[in-house]
Order: sequence, then structure tokens, then C-alpha cells
Amino acid sequence: MSFILNYIPIRVKDLVKEAENRKRGSPNYEIKHRHLSDFHIKVDEKTGDVVCFEVDTKKWTHIFNSLFNEELKESKFLVKEYRKSRGLIPNRHETFSFWQFGDELVKVGIGYWAFEMSSGGRVTLKFIIPNFIYKAIKDYRQEFSLIENFEEKINEIKKQKESKKLEIK
Repeated sequence: MSFILNYIPIRVKDLVKEAENRKRGSPNYEIKHRHLSDFHIKVDEKTGDVVCFEVDTKKWTHIFNSLFNEELKESKFLVKEYRKSRGLIPNRHETFSFWQFGDELVKVGIGYWAFEMSSGGRVTLKFIIPNFIYKAIKDYRQEFSLIENFEEKINEIKKQKESKKLEIK
């Protein structure tokens, strides 16, 4: 829980920073999409209130594992592919992944897995942290263990990941 309470504000800051950079480059830029590659904020269009956070558990698992020296894993499963216009497609499967990190968050009641189907029949699997749960656990923040120098540690992990990407290219 402490990881979520510390990491979501960092990702929100990253979104604000990205929006400010885009605004500088294009003064007419309006924030329409509140998302990064691993993080998305869903907002109620009528009220403007945050409804939930959608997180990429694959990317967050890597950071969590690096930060806490854990080995949370991925579980894959195959589903027969179906397209609205074509029906069940023989011998074709889609692969979905459940990340143990997300499963651990479900166990403690922070979030849930959600399937989403597009109008064309494309199914996606997402991990959702409702804002009301996030706000509720924030009230008990002092009861969770403190992660010292959290932001510095996260930045170091990101730098290591970026340098590995550069080495591969």
C-alpha cells in the first residue's frame, strides 16, 4: 500500500510536467488525455472529478520488484480470438496477462482487474484503482511503513532501465 501511496503522486507530477511541456510548445494545447504509457487517470467529464487510476501492472511490477528486491511474476492465459464482424476465429488466440503485483493489490482491496470490450470486439485487460479507495487509504498513510528517499530510488530505477534500453539498441 505504501508503494501505491507514494508512486501515484509521482506519476501525477509526471503528467503535470508533461502537460506543461506540451503547453510551452503549443500554447493552444488542451489537456484532453491524462495518461502516460503506464498510468492513466479517468475523469468524470461532467464533474471533472477523478474516478479511478488505470495502471500498467507490467511496468509497475518491474519498478516494485527492483525497489523491494521482489520477484512478483506474470501469469499468461490464452483466449480464443473473437471479432464482432467475423465471430469466433478458428485456431487464433489472444494472450492476456495477470501480473502478481495486481493480484496482491486485489488481495488487500486496493484495486481490481477489469475486462473491456471495444465496439469492434477487441478485448483488453486493465487494472483499476478506484479514487475513493485511494483517498481512503491516504487517510491511513501514517500507519504504513515509510519508504525513505522514495522518489530518488524511483528515479534511479528509471535511469537504469533507460540505460539498459540504450545498450540494447
